[in-house]
Amino acid sequence: MCKIGVIQTTMWSALINIILGIIITITPEVFVFERQAATNNYICGPMIITFAITSLWEVNRSARWLNLPIGVWLSASPLLFYFSSSEAIWVNLLSGICISLLSLIKGKKKRKFGGGWKVLVTEKRNEQ
Repeated sequence: MCKIGVIQTTMWSALINIILGIIITITPEVFVFERQAATNNYICGPMIITFAITSLWEVNRSARWLNLPIGVWLSASPLLFYFSSSEAIWVNLLSGICISLLSLIKGKKKRKFGGGWKVLVTEKRNEQ
């Protein structure tokens, strides 16, 4: 297992989602999407990148779930907005399905983090 700082490269699904987010952001310029499809990709692409980068760290692994509704939205948006460009339809449909499926993959965890308020309350009781 290779370590790059605190990021472990075992979370390959998040890395693929980062690449897909970059592709989604760039494709409106490459294929000249209509305005509605381009705006959709300009909003969804950076969100996917942000949540995927956040989920690389073991403590934030659950942030991967935030990409699931975005992937579903990308898959449904060509049907809801009636995109005229076939490139926009295929890019959004295929990338949305891939992002949704990759968001379901759980990375390995070595430690348990946090515990919320419950940890603070039980530690206080144990000290008394």
